[in-house]
Amino acid sequence: MQREDTNAVREHRKESEAKKQSHKDKFVYHLIAGYVQFFFWK
Repeated sequence: MQREDTNAVREHRKESEAKKQSHKDKFVYHLIAGYVQFFFWK
C-alpha cells in the first residue's frame, strides 16, 4: 500500500512537471513571437 502511494505521488509529480514545462515553452514561444512581430512592425 505504501509503495503504491509513493508511486502515485511520483506519477503526479511527473505530470505536473510536464505541465510546467509546456507552460514555460508556450510562454517563451509567445515572448519570441511578440518580439518578432514588434520588430517587424516597426
